[in-house]
Amino acid sequence: MRPDVELRELNVIDTVESWWGDSLSEDLIELIVAAPAGHLDMFFRSCRSEERVRVSTAGRGQFRPLLSHSASDEYIKNDCWHYLSLAPAMALYSHEVLIEDPFSYGWIDIPGQRDDLRSMLKHLLNIAPLARSGVLKFYVDSGARYSRNRHPAFAGRIFNFEQIPMSTDSAVRDSFEALSLRMDAMDKTYASELFFSTTNEVAYALNISAQAPDYFQLCSHDEVTSLFYQLAINAGRAEIRDGKSFRLERLLALSMPEISGRASQITRLRSDSEEFADWRSKLSVALDAIDDISYSDEAWRLEAREILRSELEPVSERITNSVRRSPALRAATSGFRTFSLAGLGTVTSALLGGPVATPVAGLAVAKMSEAVLTYLEAKKRYKTDRAILDIMASITESHP
Repeated sequence: MRPDVELRELNVIDTVESWWGDSLSEDLIELIVAAPAGHLDMFFRSCRSEERVRVSTAGRGQFRPLLSHSASDEYIKNDCWHYLSLAPAMALYSHEVLIEDPFSYGWIDIPGQRDDLRSMLKHLLNIAPLARSGVLKFYVDSGARYSRNRHPAFAGRIFNFEQIPMSTDSAVRDSFEALSLRMDAMDKTYASELFFSTTNEVAYALNISAQAPDYFQLCSHDEVTSLFYQLAINAGRAEIRDGKSFRLERLLALSMPEISGRASQITRLRSDSEEFADWRSKLSVALDAIDDISYSDEAWRLEAREILRSELEPVSERITNSVRRSPALRAATSGFRTFSLAGLGTVTSALLGGPVATPVAGLAVAKMSEAVLTYLEAKKRYKTDRAILDIMASITESHP
């Protein structure tokens, strides 16, 4: 019997090069795009039939964010492979990145599909050095609940915000107000499309995180997604025991350089830069220490913040200084991104403003409520005696 979620990986760069008999390049991309439809159909069938190995669980102290196709914002950016371009920004600060296999979506020879294929292959060409280094793991979900987890009808694609503004929980109100400001400033069509894609992404990630809790960390790639996660979890609080409820608390936020060079440059930085290697090492130490904080420790937020600050702030300053000293790094730095870590832990229910009117305040769609509650219950079972049940990251744009 298949498990609900079964993550399997394949080296897609090797697969492309083996099937076409050449190294991935601009010339090979044009050859592939111009190939007869029958050849392309055979190629995609071959990719889907390749034997994949099970993704290993993330090691203790390992930071492995998930990048799914849902993060593509395809309706907005007119590029359904945009999620592939998010990998380099995550790779410098992560031990590995779990990224959805783009070949799992198949091939149909319809107008515009060849341009779409060219775009996907060019994204793969850019991140190929990272894939070859083993930092990127391309996964497919072969689990029994894949369609249910993925489909918007089951994921629960709509938030009902009518009750959230009435919440007495300051964390919920603050998240709602910040999200409202962002959405109100957008074009209405853009905001509607972003709303649809982001709620699907959040629900999908919560679903598979509940069913495969030790494979990856949740990670948002922009501020809007981060705010949706906060609302979904904080407004969806559920009392567990001893009069305590869950809350997602920000523990650390650091401004880090965004290296905008090609993935080959980022690959060299990962392997050659002492500062970035030290960052990943210190992050492991911090995550490992945080994992040992006991459920009975009421001061888990203060303790976790102190651990993260003491380990990561010094190396963050070293990275920033190295960018200032290096002309090559300065030229490749397009600005800064905020690296944030939040912890899912418990607080006394009384501090949250008393009981809520519905099982999941502000989320009227039952399927979305189910996704949040299933996620919370799974994390509670996975770390019964730990104060912090999950770590959630965000690597987002920095705002002046």
